Amino acid sequence: DLSLLKEMLSFSAPLVLSSLAVYLSLYADRWILREFLGIEDVGIYGVAYRVASITALAIAAFQMAITPLVYKHYREPGTAHAVGKIFSYFLLLSLPLIGLIGAFSIEIISIITTPEYQNADRLAPWLAMATVLMGIYVFAPGLGIAKKTKLVALINAVAASTNVVLNFIWVPVFGALGASVATLCGASVMAGLYFWLGNRFYTVVYRKWRSITSLILTLLFLVLLTTNMHLDLGYRAMGWVLFTSAIITLQLKPNDWQAFKKIIVNSGKN
Repeated sequence: DLSLLKEMLSFSAPLVLSSLAVYLSLYADRWILREFLGIEDVGIYGVAYRVASITALAIAAFQMAITPLVYKHYREPGTAHAVGKIFSYFLLLSLPLIGLIGAFSIEIISIITTPEYQNADRLAPWLAMATVLMGIYVFAPGLGIAKKTKLVALINAVAASTNVVLNFIWVPVFGALGASVATLCGASVMAGLYFWLGNRFYTVVYRKWRSITSLILTLLFLVLLTTNMHLDLGYRAMGWVLFTSAIITLQLKPNDWQAFKKIIVNSGKN
């Protein structure tokens, strides 16, 4: 059936280019670091990425839960609102985790590595934020539902280009920290485009300003930590508690507590 074959190839061929762009986004920073700084800095950067990948566990859990829900029930009333609410729960869990990595990265790095990798403590929070932003596309399912794989490929290509260009600009000036922030910028572009374009094809009801405020607050917290890495542990812990309290206040309304508790209980059973 040539017409069916054409439809299948039209859907899947752009995803090949999309995968190449994602691969470039994931590894361009390391290639550029090696060219400008050397293999030692790539090793430190790799350690930071390992610590940051803790956030990937939270992303994977939500991806496995929400993807079947969306594609099976997206036509049903209430699904779009449910996706938006689950996105709030995701931010409620992932943003404090990013803050935790930022606040205690010195201690985490010192426990899992030797002293020559200690400089990874300044990089891990930014890469943790980038990891989260690269994974939240599942909460903007419009492009997938509408089968707009060409747009998906374009988004990933733009994000990869942003990542590569900023790495070339910032790595010679700021070193590995420039690479981690460049990676975060590329991830931010990708997430923003997914949400903006995805909602044109399938409108998810987000708590938009609460979510944006939470993300901005997280970035400000990371800036504060990065510029004051050697604050006393007690001050950093206190800052994390205050930051987490702010995220909880922004993401949970009073009537959300029972629903959130139910999700946590069910996730524990699974």
